[in-house]
Formats: sequence, structure tokens, C-alpha cells
Amino acid sequence: MKYIFYACVLAVIFVLVEVVAVSVATLSMPNSIEFELLNNFNMFVMLIKANPVSAFELFILSQPILIIQNISETAGTQIWGVYIMPVSIILWLVMSVFFVYLKITPVSGNTCWLMLVGSALLMIATFYLRVQACCTEKPSWLVDVIILSRVFNPLQNSTVWQDIYLSVSPWFQIMQLTTLITGAVVLYLAYLLVNRNNIK
Repeated sequence: MKYIFYACVLAVIFVLVEVVAVSVATLSMPNSIEFELLNNFNMFVMLIKANPVSAFELFILSQPILIIQNISETAGTQIWGVYIMPVSIILWLVMSVFFVYLKITPVSGNTCWLMLVGSALLMIATFYLRVQACCTEKPSWLVDVIILSRVFNPLQNSTVWQDIYLSVSPWFQIMQLTTLITGAVVLYLAYLLVNRNNIK
């Protein structure tokens, strides 16, 4: 039971890391939290009864569970929002369990570095963000938002960044999947190193 508690705490820490990163980048704190699944729970129940496959695709693959955001106090519109997707929660819980497992086993310096790199890659791969300033109508992958913000930055050479965005945007899904797989492989290598050291 204690290790389950540790895993949940680590999952919360992963969420906080993303929120703090956005807060620092935008120099603004979150002031609103929305539980999307609870807000649309009745519709989810109706849809799952009518069409379970569509319900799974809509609420598990497309809809965020939680939105941590900054809302303009004057306009009442969202300035930025971190969107916690179901796949992110699943991955963070798996990572948390993995870290708890490593906590009770000896870990070398190389393994720690692999854990940090793998965790960073998985967090980047599942980081969904919406920033009003760079005109994203819906939450997008972190890398997509970063490059798009350069396109609409008046202090940057927007033409160059526009060409870059148009060139790489068709590959975002492949890049995201590659980042996800790479992070998982790196963490698996850390797991293998721990087991090999324990055998010795």
C-alpha cells in the first residue's frame, strides 16, 4: 500500500513539473482547474451505452481528463492550458511504479541518467498545451506549440519559421511517437541495468 501511495505522489509530481514549466515560460500562474471527464460524465455514459468504440476514441484518446489553466480575469478567456490526457496519466502511473521499484533496489549513476532521459522523453511525448498567444485553437503537442509560437512571434523571422513549420508539421505525429518509443526504450534499458546489477 505504501508503494502505491509513492506511485500516486510521483504521478502528481509529473503533472506539477509540466505546469511549473509553463508557468515559468509564460510568467503567469494557473488559476483554474477543469475536470473534463466529470463535466461531460453524463454524455460519456450515454455514448458508451450507444457506441462503446466511439466513446473510447472520444473520451480516452481525444478528450483531456484534466485542464490546468490560466484564465484572464478581465476577458474570461484562456491564456494557456496544460491538458492532461488519459494516455499521459497511464504513462505517468507506469513510470511511477517503475521508479518505486527502483527505489527499493540499488541504482547506479548510469541508471539514474537513463531514468532522467527516459522520463524527460516520455513527458515531452505526452505534453499537450494550448497557448492563446500563438493561436492554437485546440491543445497540441508541445513541439508543435513551440515552433508555431515562433511563426507568430513579431520579433522572429516569421517567414523562416513558417517554412520550417510547414516542412515539419506533417511529421509531428511520427516525431511524437518516436519520442515516446525512445523514452520507453531508455527506461527499459535502465530496468535491464538494475536487474543485471542485482544478479551480480
